[in-house]
Amino acid sequence: MKTDKDWDLAALSIYRPRVTPLPITATAPQPGEPLTIGGYGSGDWRMTSGRCTQYLAPGVEFPHEMVELAAEARQGDSGGPILNDRGELAGVLFGSGPGYTSGSYGGRVLKFLATVVPGGAPGNDGLLADNGNSVGNALRGVPSAQDQSTNAPQSTALHEKQNRRMIRPTR
Repeated sequence: MKTDKDWDLAALSIYRPRVTPLPITATAPQPGEPLTIGGYGSGDWRMTSGRCTQYLAPGVEFPHEMVELAAEARQGDSGGPILNDRGELAGVLFGSGPGYTSGSYGGRVLKFLATVVPGGAPGNDGLLADNGNSVGNALRGVPSAQDQSTNAPQSTALHEKQNRRMIRPTR
């Protein structure tokens, strides 16, 4: 349906399974917060945990909305979840290096989905129940690119220096 190469996100059209989707949080994980990644990289499902370490950007013209955590993904885990300790989708992983994994954080995922879902925002397509945990409700708290609210990851000089780190895709 749609891709975003800068943030390494893709939306696919699939048969709607009869399961409740995970809620996506727009609140950025904070450094030190525990996160868990999962994927089928070797053909077997594996989950591993680590702490949020920092935020990066895919380029100097982009906001720091790539979350990094101290847990290494395997090749093929790309597209897997980054979960917070409340079981919410806190991001989608796309790359790793020795001892760390990076991915687009939940707020960035919600911004992307808002450009894909009929009705302009997840939850407005009439297909998701509005039970207080829907993606549409979470989207209401997503800061705009100009918003400097506490939900958005904050950029620092440290981020600018460490943004030069090479991230290898886990596809």
